[in-house]
Amino acid sequence: MEIYARIALIDGVLKSGGCLSPEQFTGLKDLLEDFQNEARAKINKAAGVTNIERAFKVIIKAAEKGYNLSLKGAFKRGDYTYASDGHRLVRTKKPVSLPEAAGVDADGFWAKAEKEIARYEEVELPDLAQFTLDVKTMQKQAGRGYRVIYRFENGLALDADYLLEAMKATKAEKLVRDEGMTKKPVFFYGDDVDVLLLPVHTSEHTKPGLFTTL
Repeated sequence: MEIYARIALIDGVLKSGGCLSPEQFTGLKDLLEDFQNEARAKINKAAGVTNIERAFKVIIKAAEKGYNLSLKGAFKRGDYTYASDGHRLVRTKKPVSLPEAAGVDADGFWAKAEKEIARYEEVELPDLAQFTLDVKTMQKQAGRGYRVIYRFENGLALDADYLLEAMKATKAEKLVRDEGMTKKPVFFYGDDVDVLLLPVHTSEHTKPGLFTTL
């Protein structure tokens, strides 16, 4: 049922002097959360940051599955607002309305990782439309529980889902990394959103392209 219809139903019961059913009472928390999410979405849409909001929500949702309470939301550091799930960072300078978390020293980590780039290299990214289709197809074939990895010709390997989300969020055509370094963070820079990803360790004998692993 649509949010405002649920509110109207509860309002009608209370105004008539009636009592909420056990289901309605226990559903108040969910109703409040849905209302807050809709309000945030409207604020973000009005501010032109719908794509930014989506990029953040993907990471916050992943963080909620972990045990680090400090990552279960967005957090302000310096000029940027960040979100992280422990494997990736997203940041923006745009104002966004999202649940807040204590966060970590993302600003310092990002700056240190950028500073440690000895040989700046831009790596061409796969075509977004074709890559999306290929990843979804492989995920369907592999089944639940399997992780899809993408290995570049230069040996760099990234979680395919994370790579796909970074490409969608930033609309970048190239990623930036420290040349020859397959274990150091890589960066995606967009107009409104930037993303940092940690690589996946693979065997040097692994062929380039998509593959699955448990």
